[in-house]
Amino acid sequence: MRWTAAILEEAQRNLIANRGDEDRIRRRFIALREHFEDWEITGYEDLIPSMICDEKDRHVLAAAIRGGATQIVSSNVKDFPPASLAPYDIDVVPPDEFLLNALHMYPKDTVAVLHEQASALRRPAMTIETLLSGLARCGAPEFAQEAEVVIAATS
Repeated sequence: MRWTAAILEEAQRNLIANRGDEDRIRRRFIALREHFEDWEITGYEDLIPSMICDEKDRHVLAAAIRGGATQIVSSNVKDFPPASLAPYDIDVVPPDEFLLNALHMYPKDTVAVLHEQASALRRPAMTIETLLSGLARCGAPEFAQEAEVVIAATS
């Protein structure tokens, strides 16, 4: 996964607006930038004017092209019409589909990450069931349901 400064700023702004807890969210984004400092895409701005997707998402497609991406993960699939993606051989997949693909391709690793994430969350403490319930509410219901089945089968 890669991003631009603008994409991270937008994600941070939206999380703060929707969930509050501004200090905690800002700390997470600082940590993200520090731990993955070489994942930021730069030098894409010159491509933005030539993008034909939704105007507010042109920077996303331009960055994906410059970064050599094959997929954009977005809930706004409709903002990226096929004609805007075809010349670049890039697909747009919703988060639920992206997570399902990870679960199907790497079930043990995906389940391990879910357990790790649940155990790392302490305010409030979170079980794997609570984590999956939250993911279902946030746009990944099929992933949450299937992850429950995989976890049950491996327990």
